[in-house]
Amino acid sequence: MRRLMSVIASGRADLKPPVTHRFKLDDIVNAYELFANQRDGVLKVAITPQARGLWERDTIKSMA
Repeated sequence: MRRLMSVIASGRADLKPPVTHRFKLDDIVNAYELFANQRDGVLKVAITPQARGLWERDTIKSMA
């Protein structure tokens, strides 16, 4: 597993081709439903997390 993670981290493996759909983290429920029901030719779903800077800014605001 460590070797695989190293290959992925170095960019030597192109993981984009199997990804057929992309969703933001806020829309994860729809992503799971799409994949679970195998609709729209889905092969692999990629979830994009919220940018770290935005999360930190929102967390700091909510703590104030």
